[in-house]
Amino acid sequence: MEPMNISEYARHRASKGLPGATKAGVIKAINTGRVTLVDGKINPEEADRTWEERTRKKSDLHMPPAEDQSAVSGDAGIHHPLPGTVTYADVKIRESKAKAEKLEMENAVRRGELIDRAGAERAAFQYGRILQKSLVDVLPSKMSMELAAMTDPWTIECFIRDQIRQELNSISDMQEEDVERA
Repeated sequence: MEPMNISEYARHRASKGLPGATKAGVIKAINTGRVTLVDGKINPEEADRTWEERTRKKSDLHMPPAEDQSAVSGDAGIHHPLPGTVTYADVKIRESKAKAEKLEMENAVRRGELIDRAGAERAAFQYGRILQKSLVDVLPSKMSMELAAMTDPWTIECFIRDQIRQELNSISDMQEEDVERA
């Protein structure tokens, strides 16, 4: 293939369905060293090959490249980062987003919309233990003597329901200190 100018090479990449198929994309590739110009023209076969070789894959973005992370164009020493590198602006954006998220969470805590997860789990576990102890250990021994004297099924059912309700009400009325002691 014959050498092409920048616009022709952009159309060539577009016809092949390759990324960077715009004039701006080709210029960026030239500035970052993925494509080289010879007498203002681009050899399409060589440019496609070097573009592929010098472009980091998405799977490699978490690993730093073996060579220098940036290339410098010949134009006034302007620094152009390679794709996948983190710039100062990226770091500042990430930092400001993190600060905003932290502030939103702090405000939600102040408004009472968020609670301490570990504390809630600990309290739920303690209430579960109290409930188990009360319903499995305490309540049966409390009711056994009275149940033994009863013969009517309806009376027994009502008695059990009332005893369970009383026990659950006493648990729900417990203060925080009582729960921690139990």
